[in-house]
Amino acid sequence: MLIPPTHPGGRPPIDRPGRDEILPTAWYLNIDAVTEDGSVSNVRLGVESDANDDYDNLYDFPVPLAPPEGIHVSSFFHREGWNRHLENEYARDIRAPFDADETKEWTFTVEADQGANITLSWATLEFTVPYHYEFYLVDQTTQAEINMLTDVSYAFESDGTRNFVVRTHTYH
Repeated sequence: MLIPPTHPGGRPPIDRPGRDEILPTAWYLNIDAVTEDGSVSNVRLGVESDANDDYDNLYDFPVPLAPPEGIHVSSFFHREGWNRHLENEYARDIRAPFDADETKEWTFTVEADQGANITLSWATLEFTVPYHYEFYLVDQTTQAEINMLTDVSYAFESDGTRNFVVRTHTYH
């Protein structure tokens, strides 16, 4: 009798080819920053087999222009010098796969009106990432560390600009 592996996030993830590989070569994580009036900005991080940890014009995209109305919110990866023809703010940061027992970190920024209530969410995380990985969101202002496999969101009051780190590590 075969028993599927359990996932640290609780519910079993959707089965997809390559999902139970020890070191998968492609996965993504979307993080939405949402204001109380419903304004949304998002970032995507992850790995792809033919990506590298620097700028890849196939995977790394600049932040789109913000809409003119609503509470301002913008989330982005600040990557100085990635592409001299583009700005330094990117909505996607896709990197090369990494080895067992290696840790990778992605730092991103959320800018919003002072005092705005912002919720970061990643509701689909456990359905889009590999089994054998840990994911933590670290608020660089408060040093709060959130297990992204057990919690699906994190709320904070904006102080204008706040930096976060997503830290992932294999745990097999």
